[in-house]
Amino acid sequence: MNCWNRKAPIRSTMMMAILLMLITALSCATNRLSPPASKVRLLATEEMEDCKAKCEFIAHVTGQSSSLSSSSAYHNSLTDLMENAARVGATHLFVNLGENAILRGEAYRCAYCVRPDGRADVSLCEGANAVDPAACQVQGGIWMPIARDRATCEAKGGVWVLSDDVSRLPDELAPAKKKTGK
Repeated sequence: MNCWNRKAPIRSTMMMAILLMLITALSCATNRLSPPASKVRLLATEEMEDCKAKCEFIAHVTGQSSSLSSSSAYHNSLTDLMENAARVGATHLFVNLGENAILRGEAYRCAYCVRPDGRADVSLCEGANAVDPAACQVQGGIWMPIARDRATCEAKGGVWVLSDDVSRLPDELAPAKKKTGK
């Protein structure tokens, strides 16, 4: 009599149990953030007004995952969302829509140029007293736009700064609010 045949159902059952445990363990595994994605800061709702005023909107991004565990699916979707935000050059991310397997968000770059005098770079009209490019040109001035990237900033003699904290960005970066007369 062959002993192998009697043990075959037991081995088969054990292999199936091990395979099932392995699949379950892998479905609960979570992804780790890459170094660039780990630098992307998540924004709270309270920070969005400052962010929209002082930072550059880059793109709508999505993150998705599939997992048997809803908490793992959410974590992996958030990781994918942050990776996609980092890929487009974002420094900040607001998660605004989604469920466990699919998340959507808005990616922002919160960076600015610091002039050699230590102040934030701002758009201005040289040679005239105007607050926008058209009025500057009419008055014979030269419109100097704000530096929106590292190369332009450094060409102006400034230092490009990536900001961690939206609330600490210079107020000069927010567009001037129009005064309403009554």
